Amino acid sequence: MTKPEYLRMVINYNVASGKFEVDSNMNLEGQIEMVDSFIRCQIGEGKDESEREERDVYTIRLQLLPEGVDWCGERKYESIGCTHDIGNESLREGILLKLLGELNGELEDRAA
Repeated sequence: MTKPEYLRMVINYNVASGKFEVDSNMNLEGQIEMVDSFIRCQIGEGKDESEREERDVYTIRLQLLPEGVDWCGERKYESIGCTHDIGNESLREGILLKLLGELNGELEDRAA
């Protein structure tokens, strides 16, 4: 039996340049929806006082999880899992918000 292919994003953020590299098996609209949905699930989780890891490049992995796994409480039939090497979730959300702005800008450029 083969392992199913889940929708996923691997996001590398270069701190010095402020640039992103995104590896994903989704189109641009799907990437926007996944990042937006994940950020919405974090609302109300509180401030993270953890120390951030000092790195030149941070990596965030988002993956749409199968039915029955409920990480954020918003949807019972699917949820988005996240792993990262940042050490601080508030910084993670800031990086994802910046990415979301860039992805939305790219979508607007395509429509123009």
